[in-house]
Amino acid sequence: MTTSGITRTDFFSLCNPMLDIGLYRIKDIVLNEPQKENFAKYIENSLKQQIKFDWLGIFKVFLIKKFNLPLSHRATPAELIYSNKFELISYA
Repeated sequence: MTTSGITRTDFFSLCNPMLDIGLYRIKDIVLNEPQKENFAKYIENSLKQQIKFDWLGIFKVFLIKKFNLPLSHRATPAELIYSNKFELISYA
């Protein structure tokens, strides 16, 4: 996940001294094989949906959170990172 959204990339393309990279893992969860497969499918579906940041989406998330509106929205990359469900494994 980057600030522009969820994308597929290889680590070599991230070898740039101008980039900060964090490797996160889901906290306190040990997945069995079927759960790992389901998680991989979820990631593939997220890539197909091409979830990106956009100003309208950010405003919608603000309204939902500020006024407790019953609107649905996709989780943004920032929401996923700040959800406290991940632990930082490594940073470069």
